[in-house]
Amino acid sequence: MQLDGLALTHTITGLTGEWWRCFIDNSEEAMLVCNADGNILKLNSQAANLLQIRLKEPADYNLSDALTPSLSQKVNAFLKVEGQRQITYSGISILADGRLRLIADLQIAELSPGYFMVGIKDAGRRWRVESHAQRLTTAIDATSDVFFFTDAEFKLGFVNSSFQIVTGYNIEEVLGHTADFLRAASQAPIIEEYLGSVRRGVSWTGELMNVRRDGSQYPVESTISPIFGKNGDLLGYVAGERDVSAKKRMQEELLLERNFSLSILDSIDSAIYAVDSDHRLTHMNDGWKRLPSSHGFLNLRKNPTLQTDFFDYVQEGKKDELEAFFQEVITTRKAQVLPASSPNGHWVVKISPWFHEQDVRGIIYAVSDDAKLQELQKKLYQAQKMETVGTLAAGVAHAFNNLLQVIRGNIELAQMKNASIDDIRWNMRRISEVTQQASAITYQMLSFSRDSEEKNVVFDFNGVIAEVASLLRLSLPSNIEFTIHPHPGMLSVQMDSTRANQVVLNLCVNARDAMPNGGKLSISTTLVALSAEQAAIQQRIAGSLYVRCSVRDSGVGIPADVIPRIFDPFFTTKEDKGTGLGLSIAHDAICRAGGFVEVDSEVGRGTVFHVFLPAVNSEVNAFVDAEDISEHDCSGRILVVDDVELIRDCTQAFLENAGYAVRTACNADEALKLMEANAFDLLYTDNKMPGISGFELIHLVTQRWPKIKCILASGHLDDNIQQQVIERYKGRVLKKPYHMSDALRSVSELLRMGK
Repeated sequence: MQLDGLALTHTITGLTGEWWRCFIDNSEEAMLVCNADGNILKLNSQAANLLQIRLKEPADYNLSDALTPSLSQKVNAFLKVEGQRQITYSGISILADGRLRLIADLQIAELSPGYFMVGIKDAGRRWRVESHAQRLTTAIDATSDVFFFTDAEFKLGFVNSSFQIVTGYNIEEVLGHTADFLRAASQAPIIEEYLGSVRRGVSWTGELMNVRRDGSQYPVESTISPIFGKNGDLLGYVAGERDVSAKKRMQEELLLERNFSLSILDSIDSAIYAVDSDHRLTHMNDGWKRLPSSHGFLNLRKNPTLQTDFFDYVQEGKKDELEAFFQEVITTRKAQVLPASSPNGHWVVKISPWFHEQDVRGIIYAVSDDAKLQELQKKLYQAQKMETVGTLAAGVAHAFNNLLQVIRGNIELAQMKNASIDDIRWNMRRISEVTQQASAITYQMLSFSRDSEEKNVVFDFNGVIAEVASLLRLSLPSNIEFTIHPHPGMLSVQMDSTRANQVVLNLCVNARDAMPNGGKLSISTTLVALSAEQAAIQQRIAGSLYVRCSVRDSGVGIPADVIPRIFDPFFTTKEDKGTGLGLSIAHDAICRAGGFVEVDSEVGRGTVFHVFLPAVNSEVNAFVDAEDISEHDCSGRILVVDDVELIRDCTQAFLENAGYAVRTACNADEALKLMEANAFDLLYTDNKMPGISGFELIHLVTQRWPKIKCILASGHLDDNIQQQVIERYKGRVLKKPYHMSDALRSVSELLRMGK
C-alpha cells in the first residue's frame, strides 16, 4: 500500500485519532508505524537515526530491512494473522544496511486492523548485565572456593556448588540459616568480630576454623564483605572462603624442611653466608659465632644483619679482589677456593654459585678453619699410608729374613775354631754391610709411615722415585719386571716430600695389583712444556714447564666408564681389598701442589698415570753433614741412659774404649738420682723408654744442670723433637742404628763446645 504523507496522516487520523502522533514524537525510544505488509508509514527521529531512514520518505522502507531473515519471517507472520493484539521479541539484532546497529527488545502492538505501532527498546545494557551475571554465576560455581550470600538478617540466600562439596551440606538445609553452623565452637569471638565489621560497612579478612557436616574441622581463609542497596541500605554480606588444610600442611612441611636445613647448616663448623646479586646478605648460619670476629677476609666489627651489604663486613682493601672473584664465579658458574690468613688463624674461603633452577641467584660464601681441615686430612693421609705400609710388609719381612740370615751365617763362620783373624774380619765387614742395608730399609719405612706435619720444600723428584724403587723391590713379586727411567737432570718441585713418596708409591701399588699374573712396571720422569690442548683443559698457561712422572703397567686396564670415578674417595674395583682412598689421596696431594693427573688406559693392555707438577727454579733443600773431626779429645764424664741392656752395655763399652768415664742407668728416674749424686759432662739417652722419655729427661736435666750437653738417640724422631734438641737444647740427635764413629764425633763436638 503506497500513500503519500498527507494521505497516510489522514488515514491514521481517521482510524486512531491524534494520540499516537504525540506518543511517537515525544518518546525517547525508537518508534514507528507500519502496515500489515511491514511497510513503514511513520517514524520518529530516534527510529530514523537508528535505521538510517529519512523522515520524509519512510514508505520506501520495510520493517524486514531492519531484521534478520529468521526474525523477519516471524514478524511478517504475526502481522498477517488477525486478532493478535501485541507481541515482544527480546534481545534481537537490529540492522541498518545489513550491519548490526543494536541489541534490542522489539514490541509490536496493533493500532487498528492492518496498522501496527512498533517500539524498539535498547536492550544492550540489560543484555550485558544479564550476561555478566550469568558469567559471574558460572565462575562462582566453577571455583573450588566456597561462596555464599546472605540477606540483611545474615541468613544464607545463595551458596555455590563448592559449598556443598567442601562442607557436605545440601542447599536445601542451609538456605535461611545463619552461617554460624559452619563455625567451630571456639570461633564465637571471631564471628562477632566479622559481623561487627559488616555492620560498620567494612570488609573483614582472616582465618576461621570451620566444621563439616561429618564433624571434621578444617581451616579456611575468609573474606567477608558487606552488600549495600542503591539507597545505602545493608542488604547482607558475601563471603568467600578457601580451605587451607593442604596449605597448612605444606607450610608445616616447609617449616620442618627449613628448620632441618638450618640445623644442618648450624651444625657445620664453617661460617656460611648467602649473598644475592646485589651483594645483600640474605641468609647465614650460626658458624660466625664460633669463629673470631676476623675470619676469611671478613672483619665483623658488629653482628652481621640480613639485607645489609655484605661488603660492609669485608676487610679493608679486600673488597675489589672479592668482587672480582664473585663476578668470576657467577660468570663461569664454578666455585673458587681461596686461602686466607689473619693474626688469629688460617682459613679456607670457598666461593660457590648459588643456583636457583638454572639461574645463578648469587653467591654462597663459606669460611672454614683450615687447621681443623688440615688435621682431618692429615689423619686421612696417615691412615692411607699405613694401608700402603701393610701392602709392603710381607716384602719387607722377606728382605729382613734374608739380611738376618746373612748376619747369622757370618757370626757362625766367625765362631768356627779354624777361623783366622782375616776370616773373622771379613765376616764382620759382611755383617756391617748387611746392618747398613737393614738400617736403610728401616729408615725408609719409618720415614714413609711417620705422622708428620706437612712441609712444602723444594726437592729433586728423581730422589722420590729412587726411594720408592728401593721399597718396591722388596715387595714386588718376581713375575713383575720393574724398571725406573729418571730424567738425566735435576727435576725441582715444591711440595711435601712425604706426600710425593705417597703419591708414587700408591700408583705403583695399584699397578702391582692390576698385574696378578705378572707383567711390566716402570717409573719415568721428564721435563715437559704444556701443550695448548692441555693448557685449555687444565686452565693453565700453554708452554709452562712441568715435571712429569709416569707410572706405567701392562695390567688389566681400566674401562672407559670407570676412569671418571677412579679419584672419588672410597671408590674401588678391588673386591674385599683396599679402602678406595689411595688414588683419591694421591690426586688431592697433586692438586694441592698445583699439579694435575692424566690417565691413559686400554682394557687388557695396561694403564699409564702421568703426574704433572709445576717445575720450580729454587735451590734444592739439603742437609750438610757435620764437620769431620780427625782427632777426638776423649775425656769427660758421660751418663748413658737406655732401657735395653744390650744397647746400654754396647754404648758404655765403645765410649769407655775411646777413653770416656761412663756410668749407666736403665730409666730416667735412675738417671736423675745418679746426676744428683755425681757430676757429669754429657747425657747420652735413648728416647723411647717406659715412664719419662729421653726428650723429657733432657728438658728436666737442662733445667737443673744447664751446662750439661745432651745427645738423644732413637730409631725415629718427630721433626719437631729433633729441631728442639738441636736448636733449643744445643744437643745432637743420633738415628739408630748408627756407626760408633758418628757417635764419637758427636760426643767430641759437644764436649769441645763446653770448654
